[in-house]
Amino acid sequence: MAHGTASINADRLSLEVRDIMQNVEISTVHIATPCSTHSAFSRLALESGKNVFVEKPISLNSFECRELIDLAAEKGLIIEEGNYTRFNRALQATREIVRRGDVGKIRYARVQWSSAAKLSEDVLFDLGPEPIDVLGSLLGESPNEVSGVSGSYRRLAYNELVHIFAQYPDGVFAHIELNGLHPRAMKEVVIVGSDSTLDVDCLNQRIVQYSEGKITEIPITPTDTIAGEIRHCIDRIAHGRFGVDPATVRTIGILETVQSSLWTRVPRINHRDILQKPDHVGE
Repeated sequence: MAHGTASINADRLSLEVRDIMQNVEISTVHIATPCSTHSAFSRLALESGKNVFVEKPISLNSFECRELIDLAAEKGLIIEEGNYTRFNRALQATREIVRRGDVGKIRYARVQWSSAAKLSEDVLFDLGPEPIDVLGSLLGESPNEVSGVSGSYRRLAYNELVHIFAQYPDGVFAHIELNGLHPRAMKEVVIVGSDSTLDVDCLNQRIVQYSEGKITEIPITPTDTIAGEIRHCIDRIAHGRFGVDPATVRTIGILETVQSSLWTRVPRINHRDILQKPDHVGE
């Protein structure tokens, strides 16, 4: 604010949530608070008669998510989950390439997602919704099985590193790395098919295709992903499109399943037993 970057009048700014909710001139609120507060603030906004644009995830559990969607429908309001990756031209083009069959039969997918910002909450729900949604969009399926390994290293109160292993229909295996310890932001997707491999840099909106020793960069015109998701939300409000993509609830359900499967302690290797010659060897 001191640098004159505000786009609204100073008298419209407030540190009190109730000032926003009670202001009849405000019809829509954007919730970009810590993940654990999304559900409560979204409910408060809907009960105050406001449309809601909330960053991922809407809630930390699928039951609350469904409740909020039902509440919005009951009140004739919009609740939209921020989903900027769907407006990323590189990912849109990747989906088109995959659906044309240019990579052949998909065998494997790897997603690496990190943030340079210091995370204040569990990395599973802070970073996890986007990769799950991206894979769902690219593969056109939800996983049949998921499991995960997690670790905390600097802030022991929550997971800072999570590896998710997912099995999708038709034998597609996926590995997702959610990293809250990486020194730089990284959002990368690799799709391995029987005929070629796509390496997608989501941050810079670039695609490189590897096929039989040939390396080709796919021409991409980058899009403004934030503007895209905001326009989409405004369009929904203007036209009264109340429906919510079922993938929203499905993604949270998948993360809940991963959370229930997480293990942080692994069996220790007893090197002495491994190196010791079994009694029956050589007999």
